Amino acid sequence: MMIQTLAQLLKIQQRLNQLAKEKTELLKQNEVQRLEKLLKAEEVEVYLLEEAERKRQTAVVDFMRKHEIKNEEMTMSALSHYLTGKEKELFEQLHEKLMETVVELKERNDLNEQLTKQSLYFVNAQLAILSPESSANVTYQRPNHKNEETSRQSIFDSKA
Repeated sequence: MMIQTLAQLLKIQQRLNQLAKEKTELLKQNEVQRLEKLLKAEEVEVYLLEEAERKRQTAVVDFMRKHEIKNEEMTMSALSHYLTGKEKELFEQLHEKLMETVVELKERNDLNEQLTKQSLYFVNAQLAILSPESSANVTYQRPNHKNEETSRQSIFDSKA
């Protein structure tokens, strides 16, 4: 049961990793609508991951009960000591691949976080440029000539 749940966790992590790669490209291309769809798909995968993790925890508890293991941490490394032969080999391979996938996903999520922050910075900079305070009196005028029409309105303010 543990091996099946590990395999399930690995598949979900790999799908999340693929979604994270797609998210990187969408962030680079500023594809907001497609990004929203991707985030919904990612949310489904995260739910499946949480469900699979609960199954893994249950399988570990059952395994420990079956093998009468007490007073030991429920880590994957500790559990592998109680397995033998092909089962142990497969368990260790899945565990290693799962750890690699999790690390890769973390790195990809860090990159996506940086891209998102840069996008927000860019949007805020654009908004600051368009705000009324930043556009006040940027053209030359005659020193003694006061223009009545010069007022602090943004380009979005208009008279109907």
